[in-house]
Amino acid sequence: LAVKVVNNTIKLNSLILILFIFRAYLKITKISLPLLDVYKRVEVIRKVIHKIKKIYT
Repeated sequence: LAVKVVNNTIKLNSLILILFIFRAYLKITKISLPLLDVYKRVEVIRKVIHKIKKIYT
């Protein structure tokens, strides 16, 4: 779901980029994402989206 959100937000079609985003998401999930409440999850996803936008702008 996070991968789709990021991909839809920044409108990128590159398979390599999608794999990059997926790797970033996997790193986030290793930080005990399931234990965080919903608001913290949203904040983490927003930070990832913001960082990826910076990389590709």
